[in-house]
Amino acid sequence: MEQSKSQEDQTVVIIGAGISGLCMAIDLIRRNKTRNFLIVEKNSQVGGTWFENTYDGCSSDARSHLYSFSFQQNPDWKHHYPSQREINAYLIKIASRWGLYSSIRFNTTVKAAEWDDIQKKWRITLSTQDSKGNDSSRESTVSKEGSCIQRRWGGREILREKKIAVIGNGASGIQLVPEVSKLAGSLTIFQRTPQWIIPKNDKPVTLSERMNYRYVPGALKHHRETLTDSQDEAHAMVVDSDASNWVAKWCQEFMKTQIPDDEELRAKLTPDYPAGCNRVLLSDEYFPTLQKSNVHLETSAIEEITSKGIKVNGEEREFDIIIMATGFRTSEFLCKINIVGLDGHKLEDIWKEGAHSYLGVTVEHIPNFGMLYGPNTNLSHTSVTLMIEAQSRYISAMVGAVLEAEKFGQNMVLVPKLETVERYNSDLQQRLQKTTFAHPAGKGWYKTKDGKQINNWPGTALEYQQLLSDLNWDDYSIFTSSKKRHVHIGKVVEDEQSLGLTPVLVGSFALTLATFRAGFYSTDVMNDAHTKSWYANLIKQYLGVGNSFIPELRPKTNNPGFSSLSQKAVSFRQSCIIRQNRDGPDGHPLQFKSMENQEEDD
Repeated sequence: MEQSKSQEDQTVVIIGAGISGLCMAIDLIRRNKTRNFLIVEKNSQVGGTWFENTYDGCSSDARSHLYSFSFQQNPDWKHHYPSQREINAYLIKIASRWGLYSSIRFNTTVKAAEWDDIQKKWRITLSTQDSKGNDSSRESTVSKEGSCIQRRWGGREILREKKIAVIGNGASGIQLVPEVSKLAGSLTIFQRTPQWIIPKNDKPVTLSERMNYRYVPGALKHHRETLTDSQDEAHAMVVDSDASNWVAKWCQEFMKTQIPDDEELRAKLTPDYPAGCNRVLLSDEYFPTLQKSNVHLETSAIEEITSKGIKVNGEEREFDIIIMATGFRTSEFLCKINIVGLDGHKLEDIWKEGAHSYLGVTVEHIPNFGMLYGPNTNLSHTSVTLMIEAQSRYISAMVGAVLEAEKFGQNMVLVPKLETVERYNSDLQQRLQKTTFAHPAGKGWYKTKDGKQINNWPGTALEYQQLLSDLNWDDYSIFTSSKKRHVHIGKVVEDEQSLGLTPVLVGSFALTLATFRAGFYSTDVMNDAHTKSWYANLIKQYLGVGNSFIPELRPKTNNPGFSSLSQKAVSFRQSCIIRQNRDGPDGHPLQFKSMENQEEDD
């Protein structure tokens, strides 16, 4: 894949080609109609953390249809919780579809970024595999490095029949352990802090569901909106003690169903802090794995890692392989880049008491600079992509002002006012102190050594999107001769309006008929041109009748495919009901009767 933008100066430098960097680049194209940017990527391919993390079992804890971009939905996800391979393939496809490869310089890292007070530009120092110290002039810097960095996985075969130790039982650990146990001769898991774990219920996305999402107008958008609403409701456990207690009880009941006969093991795995204090994890396989004959859970503190293994309680235990599943350096934002802003202000000095920002996006004394997935923008209850898109839109509005000034030969400098940043962070920390994140028993990765919370957002994703839906220039010191006014950006919403609930249901029923005709169990149905054409015409026929008409489907109960198809149709119907007070075509609230109940009435 040819890289053409290597020497020419670009108005914007984007650091990183992961999900944040790609989102930022695409927003610049979509909203500012510009490709005047350079993406600097340290790896040889796009994907960021999803390119680097290749350990067995690596997957997302966010639902696939929420983890993808709202403007580039993927109807073909194979699982509701996508694997590393599936996510990285999606990001590669996105980069190719938007023509981003020509704007990416791979195998290159940013060593330093220094603001030139005279030229009003950033001076970026890059390091590549071939040469070091390349100096380029840039007007803006947008960091997408994020906080999930530095991991390497050696592969599967080296694990076979080995004596293995895994240190850590967080999100990475509980994904990794079940897979490692299948190969290891023996596996010891060193647990410092037990975790609250809920069932993941990760099931494949069925063929009928994928056909719904691909061919039924509005189906995928309705599904995503439903997920957004339902997932955001899980935020309650962060701010409501009753909700937190309910989640804890749910976790305990789940553990008891998976470990019914070992009370001692359950005691070791039960946290002594509220649910939501640390990240609530998802797994269907972790608890069963701990009961395997070749697996042992060790809760004693590690005293030392030796040349032969690990010392615990004064005893050295020998291991062939030690896997560090201790997580990411989440508190060290931009830790490898020397960033110097206005009047020589260094970012590391600004952040000496912990990273902070304005809206998780901009930093005082650091001009024309924006972050995605910056301080206090992590979520514990839903997909962070919802936050990233809001940030990207916000930064795009700022970049748009810089580009506009550039047309008139001006250099615009934007930097958040100190009092604005201080007021925002004071309110933010006060809110965080009222959440379960602040519980003293929590030893979360989102805190600094002195207990300051620098990672998590205390509200819902919807609230954050609303907060970033307007760009108020009064929050910024602006150095330019042109005047800027308040900019309304808008919330992160689907780019195309969905057709409404009834047509989606019509299309869903039409799809069910199509699967009966084409042979539901055929794996080639998606590739059958005749079926696609017939199905498309069927939808047009039904949609042309009018929104008030829903075809009546009465499959015979002795049809072997009815039970599963009925369940899928009911499930899809439920996924389309966004709010109970949504009105139908006659102005009255929509009411649905399950297909199971209809069958009983007959």
